[in-house]
Amino acid sequence: TGPPVTTGKQTTQKVTTPRPTPPVTSRPSTQPPPPTKTPESAPTPTVTPYCAAFGEDYPQPQWLEWGVWSECEVSTCGAVGTQQRERSCDQVVSGVDLCDGVKVEKRPCSRDEEICQDPIDDPCLGDMTRANATYGCAGTCAALADDFSCDPEDEEEAGSSCHCDGDAVFDERSQTCVHPNQCSCYLQQCGQWIEAGSSAKQTCCPDMTCSCVGGQLSCSGSCPQDCIATEWSEWTPCDADCLRSRRRCIVSHGSAGGAACHGGEEETEECDHDTGRCQRCQVNGTEYAENDVVYSDTCYDYICVDDSLRKELSCADGPSSQADCAADEIYIPPANETEAVSQGCCGRCERRPCSYQENTVELVVDTCVPKTVDIGRCAGSCKQSSMSITSQLPTTLEAFSRSVDLHASCECCKGTVISQDVELVCSGEIVTVQMPLMANCGCDQCGDPDFTLSLD
Repeated sequence: TGPPVTTGKQTTQKVTTPRPTPPVTSRPSTQPPPPTKTPESAPTPTVTPYCAAFGEDYPQPQWLEWGVWSECEVSTCGAVGTQQRERSCDQVVSGVDLCDGVKVEKRPCSRDEEICQDPIDDPCLGDMTRANATYGCAGTCAALADDFSCDPEDEEEAGSSCHCDGDAVFDERSQTCVHPNQCSCYLQQCGQWIEAGSSAKQTCCPDMTCSCVGGQLSCSGSCPQDCIATEWSEWTPCDADCLRSRRRCIVSHGSAGGAACHGGEEETEECDHDTGRCQRCQVNGTEYAENDVVYSDTCYDYICVDDSLRKELSCADGPSSQADCAADEIYIPPANETEAVSQGCCGRCERRPCSYQENTVELVVDTCVPKTVDIGRCAGSCKQSSMSITSQLPTTLEAFSRSVDLHASCECCKGTVISQDVELVCSGEIVTVQMPLMANCGCDQCGDPDFTLSLD
């Protein structure tokens, strides 16, 4: 298809870049016809649907404002030329716009009012004739192309204009009227003209040939197209599984021998520097994730922590730490592997031994500022009570006639009450008072220790 040139109704050529326009000897007007309806574009290479799922990683691309119309390029009375204007996309990858729609708009123009001495009677180019007409959607070789877009609703009165008679169309290359089968076609990808005829012509791409019949281009094969993709997004934060990811949009995959896209639209990798949980741990020259189990034996897992091994019970059903014991109990780990095996690879919980524990109370005294004071308490377990015979056991029947002495071994958790000084602020002055404090907690005997049983 050729660069858009028309002698009638305003038209628009569907291309992504301006076509080369041969020099002409005609004259454009200072008041060009209004622009046509914006056609749809077929950019090269074809852009795949936009990666809308990526959300804020890739904001939706937007067209910027249209530029001004170019000067009408004709310089000869009676000729018709083309004006164009462009706009830019705010996201471009390897020269390909990510915006939907056309980048270039074109419209026919003339300068007869400016250049012709008599716009009505001055001769036209070649074998064209002048008559009052409207700009139409046909009449040129360019209008025969498959990618030519024209809106017949936009006819504009052209006054006295030049046009070809009958079935002939205006050839913008030769500047004469020709039969449609004599029109050549313009191959945008290679920037070359394909001469009229059904025979296949070699193009700039080794595996693609094209022919031009009736002004329409027909090609076999294609040009190599390399992968086109956006830049990668920033890596996401390291997640709970010690992974992070990044994304991109593949605009066009490689084809016809072009470079392929290495990787897809998302990459995921392990991360070891964003969180403490995901830091690396090294033991004996081997790298592990922090808290990885390096090896195990009968009852223990050996875990990599801070570049060293930590030994932990592999207990399945029982206490393995203080968290598994009640508030008044203390966790006792196995003393050795034999004990661990005997306890099902678990520790045990025992009642806490008698000891001092904090016991706070709040003093609220008259005009004094309230104050919290620790008065302490003794809490925990002692040995179970027991009875023992402290006298000699009878060895003969006659000996049962005397008494047998027993001793009660009863232990209680108790302590000693001492005095402590407590300072109170009363009416702006410091007053020292005495408060009791439990101290020296331990297990001691309690109750009546001695019993005598007469066997008479």
